[in-house]
Order: sequence, then C-alpha cells, then structure tokens
Amino acid sequence: MIEEEIVAVCRDGFTMTCMGKDVHVAVKSDLSMFDGKMHAALQGTGGAFCQLCKFSKINCHCIEYVIKGFPVDRNIEDMHSIFSMLTDDGTVPLCKRPDDYSTRAGITAEPITHRDLNAGISVTHAWLNCCSWFLNLLYHLTANDKTWGFGNKADPRYKKLMKAKENVQDIFAAVLGRRIDAADGTGHTGTSLTGNLAKRFFAGECRVLLYKIVKEPHLGHVKKLHLHFDVILRILSSKNHSIDMDKFGNLCTTTYVDVLTHFKWVDLTPTVHKVLAHATELISNNMCMGIGHLSEEGLEACHKIIRRFRVSWTLQTSDQANLKDLLKKLWLRSDPLFIPIVE
Repeated sequence: MIEEEIVAVCRDGFTMTCMGKDVHVAVKSDLSMFDGKMHAALQGTGGAFCQLCKFSKINCHCIEYVIKGFPVDRNIEDMHSIFSMLTDDGTVPLCKRPDDYSTRAGITAEPITHRDLNAGISVTHAWLNCCSWFLNLLYHLTANDKTWGFGNKADPRYKKLMKAKENVQDIFAAVLGRRIDAADGTGHTGTSLTGNLAKRFFAGECRVLLYKIVKEPHLGHVKKLHLHFDVILRILSSKNHSIDMDKFGNLCTTTYVDVLTHFKWVDLTPTVHKVLAHATELISNNMCMGIGHLSEEGLEACHKIIRRFRVSWTLQTSDQANLKDLLKKLWLRSDPLFIPIVE
C-alpha cells in the first residue's frame, strides 16, 4: 500500500529547512516490526520452514547440517524470481508437487515487497515462542511422553499431557505469581504468556524449580538448555553491547546439537531454529552487537491503541483508506509535541 512511497523516499531523500537553511536528508528504512506470519506473508513463503534460509525442516533437524551452519541465504529478489518461474502467467503459482522444496523453496504466493527482510529476528516473539517450546518440552518430559504434540482430545495421550501441563503451571505459578501458558483471562484470544513473563521464566528463579518437574537422566540436560536459552535470548535482545562472536556462535551451535542429541523426538519450531541457527550471523552483521533495537515490542504495545483507532478515529470508506488514516494518526500521536498530552 505504501511500498512505492517508501522506495521513493529512500532513493531520493527529502529536503527540509533547518535554522534558515535547506538541508537534504537521506533516508534508510528498515522493516523489522513483524512476526513470523507477517514475514511469511511479505515473502510469499507460506510453505517454508524458515524465512531466513532455504533449508527444509528435515535438514534443520540434522546434526550434520547444524555443524556446517545455516547461512541466511533468502533474498527477496530471489523469491520474486522463483515465483516467476513457478507461474504460468505471472499471477497464479503452479500446484505444489512432492519433493519440490529444492526448487520452490517454500514459495506459495507472490512476494508483496522488494525490501530486505533479513536484518533481524522478531526479538519479542523469540522470547515468547522459545518459552512456549520449552514449556512443551517440560510437559512431555513430565508425562514421560516422547511423541511431540498433544494429539486430539479423544487420544489418551491428550489427557495425560494436559495433567502434566497443569502440574508444570502450578509449580511455576509459585514464583511467577500467575499460571504461565494458560488461557488469557482479559477477554482476548491467546495465552497469559507475555514477553516479561517469558524473561522471568528463563531466569534463575525458575531454573531452581526444574528438579520438581524433570527427573534424571534428563534433569542435567534440561537445566543446561534452560540456562543456554536464557543467555542466548538476552544477548540477542541486547543493545549497544559488543559480543564475542566466536563464543556466542559456539554456544548457539552447542545448544542446537544438544537438543537434537538428547531429545531426538522433539520438533524444533521455526523460531527456535532461527534463534539457534541465525542469531550469530545477524548479530555479526550488526557490528557484533545485539539486535534489541529492531524489536517489535513497540508495535505489540500499540495493539490496543490500533484497535481503538481503527474503530473510532479513522476513515471507514475502505480498508486501504482506513489503514492509511491509521498510519497518519499514529505518526501524529508519536510527535514530540503531543507526547506530553498523551501521557
């Protein structure tokens, strides 16, 4: 909707008057405030396991590939080229065929942008999704169930896993003050899991409770994973701190290999793969500093405001007019002159 305007201002910049003089301003725009679903929609990669690399899900669960590394090799222009090859008339993608991932690379629709999307990882969602994945690992270990997933409600496994989930929630509630990964009690969809709650979950206060949930021989491996994820996610979301890339890269690779070695029955989620496989390269590309400045936390905090604005304070003539008017209102609200009034 505003792609052309963004491309134009990045290409040409703009001129403004400052202290009586005309000043030309160069513009660089980074698109970072989006989650995995939005990333896939922008790239048209609805069938891809990872939006940063072209490796399949099977490859991402193979230790040999982990040791070799997963370079960030998805380029938005390549996605446009692949889509063109997969279409008869440039608009409708050809039907998927078995074992065509090497040529299709997960492309299911036309990419809707020409901008680079691989500058970082959604930091807030990295905390949320890694926490959710780790909790699922604990549920299965508590239930002594080594088949990933809960299954359907008629499956006896489901009841066993739900009972294990309640046990895990009760144990952590004593420290966190609320039941983690429970249905949201505020009236909105989703769970009680928030970014701040995920950070507290990976902290030491919860690590000391793991012995109540997991027994040997898994306890040592789980405590090690819990500590490693805490360190990796904190480094990933840091700002303006220089990172020792050799040590950080070894930590990510070791953690990845440990998961695949000691918990072979576990499925990695795309977010866990991104954090362990690509965080090193992304931080290295950011002058060896964390990418917390690219966090989508600000956008997540605006959800309630955006819902209210779209209903009551924006044009209702069409979706496009509504969204354009919404962006104008958000820009107005972020003006330094209005911030004291808003507060």
